[in-house]
Amino acid sequence: MSAVKRSAKIYRFKRGKHTYWQVAWYDAAGKRRFKNRNSKAKAKTFADDIVGALASGKTQVVSAAQWEQFLQIGEIIKPTGKPMALVAREYVDVWTATGKPISELFEFWQAHHLGITSKTAAEILPELLASKKQDGRSDYYVKDLRTRLERFASHFKKPIGAISGPEIDAWLRGMKVSRKGKETDADLSRRSRNNYQDAVRAMWSFAKDKNYLADANKELKKVKAAKAPHGQIQIWTPDEMRKMLGRAGKKLLPYLLLRAFAGVRYAEGMRLRPSHISGEFVTVNAESSKVSERRLVPIQPNLRAWLDRLKLSDPICQEKHPGDRLPELARKCGFKPRHNALRDSFISYRLAVTQDIGKVANEAGNSPRMILNSYRELVTPAQGQAWFEIFPPAKIQRVRFKSA
Repeated sequence: MSAVKRSAKIYRFKRGKHTYWQVAWYDAAGKRRFKNRNSKAKAKTFADDIVGALASGKTQVVSAAQWEQFLQIGEIIKPTGKPMALVAREYVDVWTATGKPISELFEFWQAHHLGITSKTAAEILPELLASKKQDGRSDYYVKDLRTRLERFASHFKKPIGAISGPEIDAWLRGMKVSRKGKETDADLSRRSRNNYQDAVRAMWSFAKDKNYLADANKELKKVKAAKAPHGQIQIWTPDEMRKMLGRAGKKLLPYLLLRAFAGVRYAEGMRLRPSHISGEFVTVNAESSKVSERRLVPIQPNLRAWLDRLKLSDPICQEKHPGDRLPELARKCGFKPRHNALRDSFISYRLAVTQDIGKVANEAGNSPRMILNSYRELVTPAQGQAWFEIFPPAKIQRVRFKSA
């Protein structure tokens, strides 16, 4: 192989009114190369770089200007402590993924994250619950929120700003029904899944207001709500109710009566005390109500007759898990369990008797529209009359429950 010529020649050319200088040389492979410059000085500088590179055995030539840029880049990235190639790779990766320069992304980050305090769900939860109490939300709501978000916080340990929408969605879809603090093999119902999603949304909104989160909606928009089934109203017949009352245990009976003949909700019934039953009304306090509003439910004659036969304990419901006992009672009586059928029965039969949507809405703690859309004309007035004529049998054992 012939020796590499370590020289470069400069030629002057004129094309129309323009003059340029061409550098000619042989590279390391012996191939003749050319490069044009718009001034003689630049051509000479480039030629010197070429000759120097050939003399040092380099196969590629770096100009003086390029070398200066190289040195400047080294100084710029020096504070990162990263190799130049790694910095270049990271920049290209960001550009490839977003199509935007890092400077633009940094401006976006500053606008959305500057001043954000990073916190986990477990750290935010006590603040959220305290805030809801101060806002006058009911004890039922606060307890429900705590129960749902404690499960969320136990699963996600990282700051909520680092939790993605797909992660939340996967968690919701993978959740199981919890009974007595332990997960079962049963999947959550679609309605329950949406309730958990609402709880997470409440935390995200609170975190955004407290600057714990940059954007409360960006990731939650990626979480799709389940299509909840249309609520089918299910009721008990008077004959079915008599059979269940006859077989209800001592701890469950008062709770069963108040749900069937006063229409209290599940959690409201759990919080009732003897002091809430006086005179002509059952009083559901705001802190026990789902909608955080106090209401008075008239005590019907048949309910009064039942309560007069009982010595009520404090709290009235002595059954720790009535939600589990009610389906068991239905099956024991030969019936298929029906979700929320006690309250639905009260509202349906009460509306049939009174024919007054506003009155029943006030007693049940619902909106008139809800009563109109869901309960109108489900049963006849005669059936309603039969429901509220379920009195205790002539001989019923007078039972006294111990206070909790």
